[in-house]
Amino acid sequence: MKYFSKMTLAALALGLTSSLAPSAEAATLLGTFTHKYGSDAGRIDPAGSDTLNAKSVTVSDASSPRFSDTISFGSLNYASISYVKLSLSYSGATPDFAQSCPTCFVYWRERWTTDFLGLDDSSTGDNLRTLLDGSPVQVIKLSLAKDIGAVTAFARLLATEALSFRFNEWSNGNDTFRLSSAKLEVYGAPVPLPASGLMLAGALGGAALIRRRKAQA
Repeated sequence: MKYFSKMTLAALALGLTSSLAPSAEAATLLGTFTHKYGSDAGRIDPAGSDTLNAKSVTVSDASSPRFSDTISFGSLNYASISYVKLSLSYSGATPDFAQSCPTCFVYWRERWTTDFLGLDDSSTGDNLRTLLDGSPVQVIKLSLAKDIGAVTAFARLLATEALSFRFNEWSNGNDTFRLSSAKLEVYGAPVPLPASGLMLAGALGGAALIRRRKAQA
């Protein structure tokens, strides 16, 4: 059973109990969850109508419905969540623009973003959007600090114990890229051991030390 309820976590994400979150320096890796895409054994077919390859999925901005996936970490036991990291392994999504105007929509030939869903499923205004930079493996960090203004992506993550994301492409014409995997790493504070557990761990450690000293005598 988790130390905080889901409602408590949602309140934390909305800033009502932000003091309960551990600092980034104090956070430890609580668990890792990986979705490998493709038709080979052990891989998954994500939601959407994109083409499934043996070891990847071809994400297209023309597919309907579009790619989407949710990685759950509800099996973890923890006191609080500090931040998460999503590592995307992909190829063919390098930003490209025709003229020297990166902010001009009409000049982009290809510009993919990862959209992390917010609390309101009927709106995209609370999503967190991150540009795919073309790296073979791109690591994206999400924390409470990213929920600025109307963005509630981290609040949704805490409330649902899952990271939901999809991709959007912001240029003229149709584009595709290949996504092979998405790895979610969850960082935070584990559930503390009760006093009896700490005493038992100390006793076992002391007994092991005595045995080692006797063996060396």
